[in-house]
Amino acid sequence: MLFDASAILNLFRNDGSSTLLEGNTIDLAFYEVGNSITRKVCVEKVLTMEEGTLALDSLTNVMAAMGLTQRANHRTVLETSSQGNLTFYDASYLCAAEGAKEPLVTDDKHLFDVAKKRTKVLRSSDVPRTNAGLPRSIMKFESAEKEAFLHQSTSKREEKR
Repeated sequence: MLFDASAILNLFRNDGSSTLLEGNTIDLAFYEVGNSITRKVCVEKVLTMEEGTLALDSLTNVMAAMGLTQRANHRTVLETSSQGNLTFYDASYLCAAEGAKEPLVTDDKHLFDVAKKRTKVLRSSDVPRTNAGLPRSIMKFESAEKEAFLHQSTSKREEKR
């Protein structure tokens, strides 16, 4: 399975990190995940810089342990982007999954809708969960990061009410 950034973030938030270790992604995912954390720290202000750093440390460790699928040819990605009205980023995941003959896992609605016409596609909630524990090198950040990441969603929303 090839996971895009939306699926990586959602599985990570929902205790699916072990499942990610059995999958692949492309190098772009690191930047998209980093952008998401930056947004939560700098724009939405639902994570402190320390919480964001812990989240990114842990997510980076998980992604480093995943397989890396070669990205597709830029011309193929551009054509796919144009045909499906996708961002170049989203088309990159789709083309990489097709090239690797792997199902694409995404929680992006538009990407899902376009991809289902071309290849096997799943939402992160449909991916079977693995019960295997995370390697120690990843786990050292896991509990602290998860606490911060999950806590921010509820505490900051409650403050805004």
